[in-house]
Amino acid sequence: MRKKFSNSTVLFLVLCLILVITTACETAEEVSPSILPQENTQVLESTVTPEPPEPSDPTEVQQTPEVQDIPDVPATPGALQHQSTERTGNTPGNIVNGGYAAFYEGRIYHCGSRYEEGGAVYSENPDGSERVKVSDDPAGYINVIDDRIYYALFDYENDDFGIISINTDGSDRRKIVDDFVWDVTVVEDSVFYCTDDGIFSVNIDGSDTKELRGVEASGINIFNGYIYYYCWNYEGIFKMKTDGSDPVKINDDLAYCLIVVGGIIYYNSERGIHVIDIEGNYLYEVTSDRVNSIIVVEDLIFYVNAGDNYRLYTINTDGSDRKKLADFDMMDINEAGGRLYINLWPDWVELYTIKTDGTDGRYADE
Repeated sequence: MRKKFSNSTVLFLVLCLILVITTACETAEEVSPSILPQENTQVLESTVTPEPPEPSDPTEVQQTPEVQDIPDVPATPGALQHQSTERTGNTPGNIVNGGYAAFYEGRIYHCGSRYEEGGAVYSENPDGSERVKVSDDPAGYINVIDDRIYYALFDYENDDFGIISINTDGSDRRKIVDDFVWDVTVVEDSVFYCTDDGIFSVNIDGSDTKELRGVEASGINIFNGYIYYYCWNYEGIFKMKTDGSDPVKINDDLAYCLIVVGGIIYYNSERGIHVIDIEGNYLYEVTSDRVNSIIVVEDLIFYVNAGDNYRLYTINTDGSDRKKLADFDMMDINEAGGRLYINLWPDWVELYTIKTDGTDGRYADE
């Protein structure tokens, strides 16, 4: 016999079934995000930490240019070639050391006795042969360009000073400046020089004298349209354009001999020999020796070591291979035609000359 349900009972059962289905669906919706694969990508991006990138090589990160990587200086007669665009009458190294010698078209032009003692100007071959006296003037800061010699006149006996222009054969002597001068530097058709009143320029014929800067200066170097110099008033290394405009201090250090070579500057101070670039940025120290005078010849620096009784030393421009070259007292150094011209200390009477390897020593006017 089949059992029958009342209408009320059926209604009750239907309601219970609907309640069960609804509860099951809500439960499924709550748990689906944790089990459904379509959400895996989002879960991984938010929970997995990516591997850090490989660290760069620390030597690459910290690498700096080696201080010895300096511009090459070509080896040519006359030694120090400052790779400037201008034609000059002597090297800046010689000029800042008194300009006692210059090299021009295979011959050396040099002073005899030091200018305070009466001196003269000679021309000769590098081996000393075919010597000719060009002038009896006591001279310094010799420049030779376009078959003429320009030099500072230091005639103390007659109180006569200035800048002389003369042919290389001794003819056509002219005085183009009448003042006590130093650091005479001929560049193209202009002569740059210092006096007690400042830095000046004049045309090679003596016309158009201009005061470029009214400061006490020394160490004039001309390089690609700029004058580099040490200013004693403001105690530092300066540069300005050759017309005197845009003077700017590039370094605060004390500089006795200032030499521009291939876009870098060598100088000696109370702390040794140092190198900066032409903007004044410090590069490196060559030596900490107490130095009186320096000159740069190709990849060598010749210097007077005041810490060793003013003996002559050489050292590579990168600071290596330091050695004593000559064992006698001296002051300034010049180089011309493969020979050094040296003022002996303490007499300062005559120039002495030796080859750059230290051999073949003799007095310059012997």
